[in-house]
Amino acid sequence: MEEFEKNWTVALLSFLGVAFSIQSIPFYSFGIIAPHIAKEWGWSMSDVIFGITIVMFSLVPLPPLIGLLADRIGTRAVVLVSAVVFGVSLFGLAVIPPSRPLYYGLWVVMAIGGAGTSPMVWARYVSRFFTVHTGLAIGIAVTGAGVFGTVVKPILTTFVLHHGWRPGMMMLGALSLVIVPLGLLTFRDDSADAGAAAAGSPHGPDGVTLQEASRTRRFATLAFVGFVANMCLAGLLPQIENLLSSYRFAETAVATITPVLGLSVIAGRLFGGAVQDRFWAPGVGFCFFAISAIGMVIFAFGIGSVASGRIALGLVGLSGGMEYVLLPYCVARYFGVAHHGAIYGAIYAIMSLGGALGTVLYSRCADLTGSYQIALIGAASLLSAIALLLLTLGRYRTSVEAKQA
Repeated sequence: MEEFEKNWTVALLSFLGVAFSIQSIPFYSFGIIAPHIAKEWGWSMSDVIFGITIVMFSLVPLPPLIGLLADRIGTRAVVLVSAVVFGVSLFGLAVIPPSRPLYYGLWVVMAIGGAGTSPMVWARYVSRFFTVHTGLAIGIAVTGAGVFGTVVKPILTTFVLHHGWRPGMMMLGALSLVIVPLGLLTFRDDSADAGAAAAGSPHGPDGVTLQEASRTRRFATLAFVGFVANMCLAGLLPQIENLLSSYRFAETAVATITPVLGLSVIAGRLFGGAVQDRFWAPGVGFCFFAISAIGMVIFAFGIGSVASGRIALGLVGLSGGMEYVLLPYCVARYFGVAHHGAIYGAIYAIMSLGGALGTVLYSRCADLTGSYQIALIGAASLLSAIALLLLTLGRYRTSVEAKQA
């Protein structure tokens, strides 16, 4: 593990960066704060939650631009500026009066200015310094979100109950700014001018551009896999409680089943990342998505006990977010690291669109049919299809071969 001894600060900083990113703090914590805002201001929950919708849609067009910027000037500048804007926006939400223009305006500023803290940027940063253990390093980084949700969510719940939502929002703002002093102390130069990380790596010192990559079959395959995986998995995860309730589980039973999700997601990302370093990554992805397809089938045809619910949720959770480990790894292996941010950013945008669409489709299916069964059967079929599609990617390419693909 000599590579980790040399680059442990990169892995740790990336883990914390994802934990306190724009895709962790609002999504894991705002559900706790939103009811208190709605009650104090007399707004509907949909009015309050619309701020999250703004962030979700901003994550579709922005990643390619953020990735391109990171490729040119480095992760350090992008993250530090973005983290400051993100943190200031959270503090702003904590002090404003009940004004819709101010409220939504701050969410827009947060969405645009804070996009540079997204996991996509951190995956790029890790890929520049890890060549032997790239998968494990990315896996460690992206588990930051799951750990944040597991550890901080119950703490925030208690804090808000005792001190109110405004101090709670300030606490989130402070957490988002933790990465600034840590980054100033530990960030390493990964800009285009530095070139140090890629030199001598098996990915090649250069790599293809986004324009070159986007014309290849492999790019289209990875983008489609990301879109479908996020639609089927990320679209379902926010609705797990409703899904379990549809099987007439009591709230206490649901509470004993759902913790399996967080644990399986964390385990899947860490184990999947580590296995990718030893075996062909598309083959690893095939296994994970096939396992989750089995979990979807179990959900679709009924779960009669807490034990079967845990098994089904554990199988689904194993690849929940696996695309965030698999795809940046494959981008590095098939296209090189020189333009990793731009290439993965484009794929990430397509993935985000899939996640947003999946949430709508699952909800719509439940509303129209009274259950999630049709959506779950469809998800199982699609996950099986992309599992097989991954097997067509072929062997890894060097940067020279990739340019000729």
